Amino acid sequence: MKISVIIPVFNSEEYLKACLDSVLLQSIQEIEILCVDDGSTDDSLFILQKYALKDKRIKILKQKNMGSGIARNNALRLAKGEFVAFLDSDDFYPNTNTLENMYHAAIKHDMKISGGSLIQLRNDEYVYDVGSFEQGYIFTNNGIVEYKDYQYDYGYWRFIYNRKFLIENNIYFPNYLRMQDPPFFIKAMIYARKFYALKEPTYIYRVVHKKISWNERKATDVVKGFIDCLQLSSGYSKLQERLVRRITSNHLSNIFLLHIKKENHFVLASMLKLLNSEICKKDYNLQNLYKLLYCCNISTHNNQVLLGATDHIKNQLCYKLGNQIVKSTSLVKIFLLPYRLLLILINHKIEKKILKIMSKKDPKYKTLSLNSYTDHMVALEVKNHLSYKIGQVLIRDCKNWYKGGIFKLPYSMYKAYKDYKGRKK
Repeated sequence: MKISVIIPVFNSEEYLKACLDSVLLQSIQEIEILCVDDGSTDDSLFILQKYALKDKRIKILKQKNMGSGIARNNALRLAKGEFVAFLDSDDFYPNTNTLENMYHAAIKHDMKISGGSLIQLRNDEYVYDVGSFEQGYIFTNNGIVEYKDYQYDYGYWRFIYNRKFLIENNIYFPNYLRMQDPPFFIKAMIYARKFYALKEPTYIYRVVHKKISWNERKATDVVKGFIDCLQLSSGYSKLQERLVRRITSNHLSNIFLLHIKKENHFVLASMLKLLNSEICKKDYNLQNLYKLLYCCNISTHNNQVLLGATDHIKNQLCYKLGNQIVKSTSLVKIFLLPYRLLLILINHKIEKKILKIMSKKDPKYKTLSLNSYTDHMVALEVKNHLSYKIGQVLIRDCKNWYKGGIFKLPYSMYKAYKDYKGRKK
């Protein structure tokens, strides 16, 4: 058996026939088709049974409505193919040679993973341009690609995977109702390290505008999925940046805010802690609650704010500005310094507005006096850091620009530097 095609099915009667036909017409004959009915309430199961009578390669598995991730895992454990392919029941393959081409590429080049490009079917029109953010869906050349040069998190269905490779490395879909695909894809790619890319389309993704009924379980599962991805992404800076941009999108932030209750904020706290200082140095758009939460490392557990006095000092404008100046040690960084300082100022104002709103809704977000924190002595030391002193001088002289403060600024910074060096001695 060369390939096991795994298809989770839930209420897909409208598109299921097109999906199954695209598999049955494949030129490679040594395949099995494992269809997992996930508790469908329409005619999906009837369609599967009808097709199974016509072609013995179709095998039907049944389960209660537990989600597509569990459905794929159940089929994967029963699969017998050398490789496995995952196909959603409303999508289909673009031509009859798709599976054969991916299989031969994997065998010829001794790859654990091989796959190609994506076509979207939107309003009965094929769309080849998927947008700049998802350029990883398109390959322009055939060849071996290192994952460190790729670093994408979505689009796993465009590939086939060596079955033994998945099982031996315990690569399965997490038991989430949402966001189960990226952790699987990232883990598979990281373990394989490289894959064979085909520039030809290997998957047609049908854009179906289904209204998602969000609840706390689904919203929490999204956060858990991101936690898995962030834990896997260590050392992959482009992947981290992609994940952060997804997390801080207005769409997801609103879902987190609306559907995750206070008693489950510890899940958010776990995600926020993973967004480490290296990631937070990136300049992202900060226009809603959870963008502020991750950038300021504000996270809650048992209704306690986990932000200490030291963090509050480092989140003050003078420290952030001064720290940027101190870090600007090359000509390029010095040239970009005015832009970066302006960006820090804009983001700081947005953060203050959001924190003000949050404090009105929940007192635990209010900033307390330094003496109220257990690390207040450490925070006082931070106030003596060069970054803090340089930032103080910058803000003071800019406020006094009408008194010639701008012209005094270079001397003031030099004096602050000399004083700092003197104290260190």
